[in-house]
Amino acid sequence: MGIKSKTDLYLPVFNFQNQNGVYISDSDFTSKLVLVTFMYSDCKTECPSVLNELKNFEKIRNEYKDELNIIIFSIDPVNDTQLQVNNLLKKYELTNSLDYLIADKDDLKVIWEHFYVPVVNVQSKSLKGNLILHSIPGYLISSQNKLTLIYTEFDLNSIKVDIKNILN
Repeated sequence: MGIKSKTDLYLPVFNFQNQNGVYISDSDFTSKLVLVTFMYSDCKTECPSVLNELKNFEKIRNEYKDELNIIIFSIDPVNDTQLQVNNLLKKYELTNSLDYLIADKDDLKVIWEHFYVPVVNVQSKSLKGNLILHSIPGYLISSQNKLTLIYTEFDLNSIKVDIKNILN
């Protein structure tokens, strides 16, 4: 259901802190599949609906717990603090389900560019603050099959079908 990438979009080399302050690197993800997406903790638009979807995703996550990891890379290195991200994940009951990775802008920018994720900051008078224009793509990376599926919109039903097809 996802679009097969013409090139293998493997996980690039990184070493970032997750929501618990633990340093996580690309080599920590030895599972057969990694689901990657991007968001920021103060998002009022798309991110809350994706977080709700991820909460509903728990059944499949538990079914394949040793074969599937989920990574969210921050697109707001200034405001995505450990406390802010932890509070967000607690709100959606996702504290132990995934790794929400935070780092400084220069380090995260390498990841954004690797996955072709444009990040644009704008000032919003109506929202009284900073708004980050972004999309929420999903990438399902299979190191075992040397396969990357791209979801231009984060459609969890499509992702579930692909996970089951790849792992079964």
